Amino acid sequence: MDDNKALVDIQKMCLSKQGFRDIHGFYDPFEALAFLKGRSVFLLVTDFNMPGMNGLELIDASPKVPNIILTSCSFPENIELKRECRKRGVIPMEKMTALHRFHQRYGNRQAFTEREI
Repeated sequence: MDDNKALVDIQKMCLSKQGFRDIHGFYDPFEALAFLKGRSVFLLVTDFNMPGMNGLELIDASPKVPNIILTSCSFPENIELKRECRKRGVIPMEKMTALHRFHQRYGNRQAFTEREI
């Protein structure tokens, strides 16, 4: 989920190369929220800075997702935002390192291949 279409496309490509399947990308947080309601998902990657609803608001409104990465919020000046992320079990980080870190945290590619995002 990102309001920047190019970044959504890049993240989808990276996840696909990591072995994920059934990947859905959204450019509007309200469309993403509508999709998430009533579904079980393994991973949510969302931008923080979006028009209409920020990433934490999307996370708070979404059903429980076991793994959440919130991007664009790991800058040093966002210490309070990082605290809010940790309260929710959310991984805050830069877009460029988000998927790499997730892969490091959860192991080899085979662990992802049968999971749905």
